[in-house]
Amino acid sequence: MIIDDSIEQFVKNHAQPYDVEKDSYEKLPYDKPVEAGKNTPIYNAHSYHTKVPYQGIIPFIEHYTAPGDLILDLFCGSGMTGVASLLCSSGPRKVILNDLSPAAVHIARNYCTPCDVQKLKREFERIKEAVKEEFEWLYGTEHEDAETGETIPATIQYMIWSDVFACRPKKRDTHKHPINPDGCDSEIVLWDVAVDHESGQVNDSFICPHCGETWRKTELSLLRSVPVMTNYTYTVPTKGKKQPPKAKIRRAERPVSDFELQRLKEIETGNIPYWCPAARFENTREMWRGVHRDAGITNASDFFTKRNLWALSRIWCETDKLETKIRDGIRFLITSSMFNVSRMVKYRSDRKGGVVTGTLYVPSINIEQNVLEALERKFKDCLPALKIGQKNFCHTALLHAGQL
Repeated sequence: MIIDDSIEQFVKNHAQPYDVEKDSYEKLPYDKPVEAGKNTPIYNAHSYHTKVPYQGIIPFIEHYTAPGDLILDLFCGSGMTGVASLLCSSGPRKVILNDLSPAAVHIARNYCTPCDVQKLKREFERIKEAVKEEFEWLYGTEHEDAETGETIPATIQYMIWSDVFACRPKKRDTHKHPINPDGCDSEIVLWDVAVDHESGQVNDSFICPHCGETWRKTELSLLRSVPVMTNYTYTVPTKGKKQPPKAKIRRAERPVSDFELQRLKEIETGNIPYWCPAARFENTREMWRGVHRDAGITNASDFFTKRNLWALSRIWCETDKLETKIRDGIRFLITSSMFNVSRMVKYRSDRKGGVVTGTLYVPSINIEQNVLEALERKFKDCLPALKIGQKNFCHTALLHAGQL
């Protein structure tokens, strides 16, 4: 994709041919130490596996170039060269960013393209209203008041899922890996046997509650994953003496209810009426592991629960109705949240969860986050990044490598 002009026109407008006789360029090598941290709002707005902090690029740009110069980054990745060029204290530079990866082009473009942030906010609110009814069905649950027995509508914030194993050893070479126990062939829910619910720690070994045999999960055959705990919010009115009652939001956690299991069954047996990614995840892929095979992961959609895949697809569908820049801005928000709403969020004792970086690891006990809640939190993180192009006139041409 080429933004604004063709690449030839862009170069003609923003660069001057080098004249051997008249031009001179003398710059000593940059020899000062460069320190740049990653914990900044702009850096954290969107992940990318080869990302470099933009603050570490700025000194080199300011040393080797002058304001208004044209920079070419043939392998731009997440576009941090473009970000750095826009934030130079001496004045912005013009940049051509290029990459073979469509994901890199998507991320870099949104980092470096002007965006009407206020309009983006309004459209995000519109989308929230448009999906409200469907999301109430996807993430709706019930809270039963212990005192009155009243059932109150509630919203799932996240659900903890646990792998289920068969109490029988995997087939393996018994000469190299001798295993004495046979197991009882019963089902073992890892959450029930391996998690210390007081400390929240997950033990490496555990005992089958049916036959008393001791196992490690790597010794057993994976059957499936099931929901075990639900964290949710519900609203109750609080009475005031002189003012009308105010709503108070409370949070609670309990084992998964029959109501939730029935709703999940409806979701699992239903057909998602929107486009979903279906790219095959072949075993020749660099990041493919045996755990993906065991978990039945064959395409990109399998990294999400059916519920979260449905939710993401609905929101993505809503963006089709938007003008290009606003649509891309909201899709930047969606893709920045992909890991956080996938099956790769690992359960931790503090219940905050986390993704193991640098790999496509699907943990045995994972957290399924409410997609809309996750997007709202991420929206605040993305705003500083989306404001870059708004604050500084964007001098960046972004195109795909196939067009060079």
